[in-house]
Amino acid sequence: MKSFSSTNAKNWVLFIVALVITGLFIGLSDYIFDPIAYNANDYLFNDSMYNNNMYLMCALIASLSSWICAILYYWIIDKWDRWFHWIIFMAVAVLAAPTIIFYYLDGVFYDMDLLYYSETMWFSLLCMAATLVLFICVSFLIKGLSRNCSKTPF
Repeated sequence: MKSFSSTNAKNWVLFIVALVITGLFIGLSDYIFDPIAYNANDYLFNDSMYNNNMYLMCALIASLSSWICAILYYWIIDKWDRWFHWIIFMAVAVLAAPTIIFYYLDGVFYDMDLLYYSETMWFSLLCMAATLVLFICVSFLIKGLSRNCSKTPF
């Protein structure tokens, strides 16, 4: 990461924009995930997710996965400045989040004696797409604070 004195205000504004986008994603997770995951034939899955505040937890997991991988790439490692290195970190974020979400939801539903295996799998894939979009947004907004990787991926 660049030192505070060697950055300009634009980079910090973009960093704050990334935080705001992530905050909106987390805060509006019920409104984002509920209509997308709604199934008219099996509304009990949506009710279970909404009533147990699991949409929020899934959004937190997706956000943390995106931010951790982006921070690792741009600020901590900050040496690999090729596009395929960025793709590797994106793949880690996009594969880690749905895996964690799937096992989290499966465990919660198992404790509640509910069997939603296919719905949980489908919802995890939906979270994979959300993680991809969030990782790309975060990457483009925080890359200006990187020393070596500020031009990666584009």
